Amino acid sequence: MAWSRERGAVPFEEHYRSLLEHAYFVGFRFFSGDSHLAEEVAQETLTRAYERWERVAGHPNPEAWVMNAAWKVSLEIQRRQSRPSAAGVARLAGLGEDLLVERPVLINALTRLTTRQRTVAMARHYFGYDVAETAALLGMTESQVRTATHEATRKLRHLLRERSRGDAPIGDRGVSPA
Repeated sequence: MAWSRERGAVPFEEHYRSLLEHAYFVGFRFFSGDSHLAEEVAQETLTRAYERWERVAGHPNPEAWVMNAAWKVSLEIQRRQSRPSAAGVARLAGLGEDLLVERPVLINALTRLTTRQRTVAMARHYFGYDVAETAALLGMTESQVRTATHEATRKLRHLLRERSRGDAPIGDRGVSPA
């Protein structure tokens, strides 16, 4: 794909290294350090980014687009392999020391968040970025990051506590952010 500099488009090759690192990092963290699966995530994500480069290049933050795409690729790979989670349980962002959830339940709850909430929650709580780093990475203000983090955490608490009480499985009924 050749892009004209006059139209402001940047060639895919100029972003390749940075995008690859972001996609690999998401896969590496998602699969608890499995470098082979992380490479698979990175390859598939970069293939998708290349195929959609006109849209990705026009995105305000191509790295954020790639991180979200890598998250989706990781989910697809996990589903394809029907592989159990590496740790079996996950804790997220102070949802309570006593609230442990199986990874598939957590993933299901994360899919109930908006894309913005999910991306911010993953950057802050799964990847360990602080507010300023998350804001810079996602092209948001620190205030927007704090608000999205609060909303995501509140909704996750609601969804996961509902699940831990034995209520209907997440996804069986509409849940408003409590």
